[in-house]
Amino acid sequence: SHGGGVVTAMLLNSIDRKLIDGAVASQQGRKETLKIEPSIGLVYDDMFSAVDAGYFPSAVGKAFGKIVHEYGKTRIAFVGTPCQVLAMRKLESWEHRIADSLKVVIGLMCLWSFSLKNLLKGIKQEQGIDSSEIVKITLDKKYIIHTKGKVAMIPVTDAKKHILQGCLSCLDYTAELADISVGGAYPLDEWSIAIIRTKTGEEIFDSAVKNGALQIRKLEEEPEVFTHLIEMAVFKEKTDSRERDEMKAAGKPVPPATLRLLQPRPMELSLLASLSVEQTMTRDPMSVSPETTVAELLDTMTKHHHMGYPILDNEGNLTGIATFEDIMKTDPEKRRTAKVGQIRQKRLLTVYPDDTTLKAYEIMTEHEIGRVLVVDRKNPRRLLGIITKTDIMETLTWPMKK
Repeated sequence: SHGGGVVTAMLLNSIDRKLIDGAVASQQGRKETLKIEPSIGLVYDDMFSAVDAGYFPSAVGKAFGKIVHEYGKTRIAFVGTPCQVLAMRKLESWEHRIADSLKVVIGLMCLWSFSLKNLLKGIKQEQGIDSSEIVKITLDKKYIIHTKGKVAMIPVTDAKKHILQGCLSCLDYTAELADISVGGAYPLDEWSIAIIRTKTGEEIFDSAVKNGALQIRKLEEEPEVFTHLIEMAVFKEKTDSRERDEMKAAGKPVPPATLRLLQPRPMELSLLASLSVEQTMTRDPMSVSPETTVAELLDTMTKHHHMGYPILDNEGNLTGIATFEDIMKTDPEKRRTAKVGQIRQKRLLTVYPDDTTLKAYEIMTEHEIGRVLVVDRKNPRRLLGIITKTDIMETLTWPMKK
């Protein structure tokens, strides 16, 4: 499963337990099974139609307005891709009145969406496969088309021309602004990954587990699943960052939706400028020793889900930082003997507690990194905290929580 079964289970449990009174998701098209369209769930039986986002657009945002205005629902579960999740969060930040009816946002991990018409036409011309023969489509660094008789693999470079423009420069693979993010747990069949991001998400997920709607296992017991998840997120970020830069260099406009994701609006920038790093940072972050092996660091990441760890020597002095990307550059066969001190990034990007949160954001944006270390102004080797993209995103939701 790529998440559809898990999402359906959570929706069924939530409406049965009256945690929600309606849901907006996607379902298979009535005429074309590959096409997906928005669905509104009002009762228990409606929830069975919820499916994955697929790889094609679905107007779930419009359906959200309908379930509020026409059906008067006030505790709605919204299921969508990262860009659709962003749209819902924007409604909240702008204090749009229909956003008050939003109970929980479930994000579906998404590499890209495609133009269905153009893609099917291309598959017919290039692979000789008619749309009626296609059983399902999966996307994992290659575009994989499953038919009853065979499996065709198309390189992303060939499928790229059919990707929607707004997706080519979107960097969010895991729906970071959702309450719960759900996606496939490769290489495990029939399992999904769920990332619980908020207290609301925890309430919805824990209720489903408690009532037997979901069976769970610990992610740290499946390091391959975790590694693949991060590899895909990094793959999307690198691929789409390169695409965005190429578009800019060629003088082509970057899709507005991408700009809205990459560049906060003036009111959001003003909020970041008004807050000090000390107000938004995570204090006393987890750290590792230079003598920690790369394999041990990967185990730590799997257990605690942080992608970068400051490195402190025996005297507690900051000597560097090690990230997931550094691990991926290390030969898997050497990870049990290679030390973190050997792979660390020695050039550190830091801020001080009295700097603005906006400065930290600008450093992350300029250097395309996900975290900045916070150090003592008088002693830069003394680590005080860390500020991440997640911290920035959480900060931008403060106005919604007033």
